[in-house]
Amino acid sequence: MVANRTVFVVISTGMACLGALGVLLAETPTPAKLEAKAAAKPATKSESESEVKLPEPPARIAGAAAQAKTCIECHEEIAELLKGDKHIADDFHCVVCHGRSQAHVELKVEGTLPDRAWRRWLEDEKRYQWRMKNATLEIAKYCGSCHARKGADRDDTKRINWEKYLDTGHGMGVSEGSQDAATCTDCHNAHGAGREAWTDNLVVQRCAICHGDKELAKRNNLDANVMEEFKANKHGDMPSTPAEKKTSCVKCHKTH
Repeated sequence: MVANRTVFVVISTGMACLGALGVLLAETPTPAKLEAKAAAKPATKSESESEVKLPEPPARIAGAAAQAKTCIECHEEIAELLKGDKHIADDFHCVVCHGRSQAHVELKVEGTLPDRAWRRWLEDEKRYQWRMKNATLEIAKYCGSCHARKGADRDDTKRINWEKYLDTGHGMGVSEGSQDAATCTDCHNAHGAGREAWTDNLVVQRCAICHGDKELAKRNNLDANVMEEFKANKHGDMPSTPAEKKTSCVKCHKTH
């Protein structure tokens, strides 16, 4: 009787140990389990290749320069801006970015937009509104199709790192569809690209367009007084600060 009880206790204890060992083995991470867990984990923006995919870069169009002359017949205000424009110098004329836009050219009806435009026509008010929905993102993607693409055909093309850009304050706002977020053309002129010298004064002026707008700042939980505070200190006192001591926003804050 005692012997039987002893045998039973030994067997029961052994089974319990085996059960515990089984649980332990089941919970022990193996390479296969770790890979499966990583695959199941939602990727963050920095972990994924990119949540926002870039389109293919625009191709040069035969006869684009001649077609651009038609554009200038109506859009005289940008003719001077295009002198010295790096896009034009590289044979990227109006139709490369805006499309051939036959309806826009032939109809000449107010509100008939080019094939690619980033604003919308308000029929009730008979005016254009800047910007149309998702314009900030579409502009960034279109510019990025050349300027953020590795191995572009021009060595002197100004490059940005697309993934790092999407992790900046501007990039995150743009990727989320914010109409307030600064997109490429808010800082860089699309017409007249490369003509401006990026001095400290110009950088501060461009940043102040948004960051000096108190209503915009409040809408986006930003410091509404940041530009006033900047201009009040030695860095921001641009006219009287010696050149060697001048600085600007981008010396500390990365835009892209």
